[in-house]
Amino acid sequence: MVATQTLDIGPLLNQLTIPGLVAFVIQILKTSNHPWLAWITKDTPWVTRIVAAVAAAGTAVGLSWTYTGGTLTITGIGLVSIVTAIWKVVQTYLLQHVWYRAAFKS
Repeated sequence: MVATQTLDIGPLLNQLTIPGLVAFVIQILKTSNHPWLAWITKDTPWVTRIVAAVAAAGTAVGLSWTYTGGTLTITGIGLVSIVTAIWKVVQTYLLQHVWYRAAFKS
């Protein structure tokens, strides 16, 4: 029997696609003329960075949660998961920046 290996590129595609999508959404928010979005524009780089960091954290951190009968249970928190989460947030933030530079900043 011959062992075969398969390459699962799904996680790699997710890691490249999600930051690109987030950069696209942030760009739409910045160029929108909607009054509720006046706080994020091309002239508010710190706000953009904070939104990008929050988005990176939200898309990279792998916590599990359940809400049952008025009780919120969060699992997956430990030293290794915290360090891994920080690393993934940094990776995602940097990939968002690369996507923004490649797609929107000429």
